[in-house]
Formats: sequence, C-alpha cells, structure tokens
Amino acid sequence: MGRYNTLLVESICTSCYSKTTLKIQFMYGEIWDHIYRLGDEICWGQDNNVGKRGEEHVVVDGEAEECDSCGETVDYLIFVEDDVIKSIKQNGGEYHFFGTDGFIVI
Repeated sequence: MGRYNTLLVESICTSCYSKTTLKIQFMYGEIWDHIYRLGDEICWGQDNNVGKRGEEHVVVDGEAEECDSCGETVDYLIFVEDDVIKSIKQNGGEYHFFGTDGFIVI
C-alpha cells in the first residue's frame, strides 16, 4: 500500500474473540503515517493529501493488520464526519471502492 495512516481501535477479534487493538490502515487526509483513534480530527497538509478537507460525510476503505492472536485480517469501513473519525464497521460489501481513491463522499 506504500505510505498510509493507521487507526487504532480497542476491539474483539471477529474470528478468535480475543481482546485486541485493531490497526486499520487507510488513505485519507494527509498521507504521512499519522496514527489516529476514534474521535480524532484528520490532519491535512500542503501536499500528499487524499480527499478534500471539510467533507460532511465520508466512508473510507480500511484494511486491518493481522490479529495478534490468530492472524485473521478483516476489512473495515471508517466513517468520517466533518474531518473527525466517528466510527468503524466491518466491511460487508455495501460500498464499492473500485475506481475510487479509497473513499466515497456519501
């Protein structure tokens, strides 16, 4: 994926049910290896931005790193409102990111 940002979320693995910290890689905002948590505001820079500052509702494609306990990987949707990371949800295929930059303004 090259350079990306990471969202850290305390959760339960959907495969082995172990308590874990999800490390979800995504490309939105300034792509500069930023580390985020739910409720954080997306950083924007002069260059190297994906997306546009100030969008009201955005869904971003996210890929979790392997679970520390079982090695399972899961794709997630990251919901951003007015540049703030609001929530995540396991990707059930309701959004199609093919042909996009990894996000959709909704």
